[in-house]
Amino acid sequence: MAAAMCGRVDMTSRVCERLLKVSRRHSSLVHQNAVVEQESQDLYPPVRPKFPEGSWGAMDKRQAWIWRGKKDKLSNIPSVTGRIDMITKKKMTMWKYKIAERYPRVLPYQQYATKTHLVKGLPSLYSSLEVDEVVKKIKPSVIDTLCLENETLVRDKLISKASPWERPVLSSQLMLKSLLSTLSTCLSADCDHLNTAQFDENVRVEAFWDRHGFSRQKVIDNDEDNKKFLTVDESRLQACQRADFVIRSENPLPEFLSRDDEFCQTAGYPELEYHPVTYGQSFAHKLQPSVVAGHWVGDPCEFGLLTVCTSNEVHEVGQQFGDVHSQQLLTGMGMNTSFTRLVAEAYYQGFSSAIDVTYPFTTQTILSDGQHFAFFAYQLNTLELWKDDDGNPLRNICWHTPEMKLYDSVEAGEVKGFNDNVLKHIVKFLLLKPGRPGVELRPSLPAGEPAPRETTTYINDKQVVVVVEEEEKYV
Repeated sequence: MAAAMCGRVDMTSRVCERLLKVSRRHSSLVHQNAVVEQESQDLYPPVRPKFPEGSWGAMDKRQAWIWRGKKDKLSNIPSVTGRIDMITKKKMTMWKYKIAERYPRVLPYQQYATKTHLVKGLPSLYSSLEVDEVVKKIKPSVIDTLCLENETLVRDKLISKASPWERPVLSSQLMLKSLLSTLSTCLSADCDHLNTAQFDENVRVEAFWDRHGFSRQKVIDNDEDNKKFLTVDESRLQACQRADFVIRSENPLPEFLSRDDEFCQTAGYPELEYHPVTYGQSFAHKLQPSVVAGHWVGDPCEFGLLTVCTSNEVHEVGQQFGDVHSQQLLTGMGMNTSFTRLVAEAYYQGFSSAIDVTYPFTTQTILSDGQHFAFFAYQLNTLELWKDDDGNPLRNICWHTPEMKLYDSVEAGEVKGFNDNVLKHIVKFLLLKPGRPGVELRPSLPAGEPAPRETTTYINDKQVVVVVEEEEKYV
């Protein structure tokens, strides 16, 4: 019995020894696998997904990663001027986008190029502005201005010396300048934003953007013996303009429609049915991209309150094609003026085609020859126009009115057929108060970076080097 017990103890000890050896071997293998896994993580980077994060639609994956790289590079630049310098330093081939067209039936192309849906009438926001009493108060001053300017323009030496085709434009500019000065003076007493606004003349506004649907060949391997190209369905467009008058404010105008509204994602716009050349568009090689919002970066008033442009050229061209096409040319000019202004304004806040806007930009535009007025309210919802609708469903929205007469004529110092409704529209555009409470205007820039308009020192202090000359010593 004792011998049996000893045999069992020996067998148990042997089993324990074997289990211990197996356990040690397992622990060693686990450790080795952990080491190998750690070394593999150190040697090999993580597998890159097929597409970057986000929605890309039908875009080629290589082009999607190129755009993601652009966004990362721009995001690492902490200043607005640095970002603009980076994206404008390289000359490239671009489509020249005309603000005022001279060809009929171009409006569908303009809508596609800017991804804009047109809405007849003005946003409901203007319905809440009560201006009847204000119009009654300032109407006599406006009529006096019209009478005075019409008499002055007849004998103005500047206009009489101008060429026949320049005289209508000069007359309209002088008339609009006087009207804006009169209205601003009358309304500023009760409007703080007009007291602090900036009023500019002959304003340079330029902007560029990338649009889906314009196919081109892009070089991806610049080897002299074997160049490789990638067909991309996007191209860059450049627009340049001289706005006659611009009123700028310290804060942006309120949004006309929520960016999250379904209408901003489902509103229709024309498709690009033909090549841009068939619409009278031209291609420019080695063109320098430019972004100018009509002021220096860091100006206290960075947001456009109102842009006013003369419409004489559009009227002259439209007479050749009839009233329908004339109205389309006018609508296109107002839409393009507003869009270009807002694109440049968005770039000045740190956004770009690669870094899309996070809140809608809005502005107001008036086209007039001093007697006829057309009104536009534009909301820029996106700058990612290089994506298709599946990748980016957002649309830009433009509200507009038909052209209306402010008055019929001025005869013997009396204004005939004065239209109070047109004056109400002008007053509403001037009285609309800017302000976006709770909105971060520059979210793509570093949190600690002060806004350019808060800068108080614009010129670096010059370093003064004191040179001490030793007195000559005579032996």
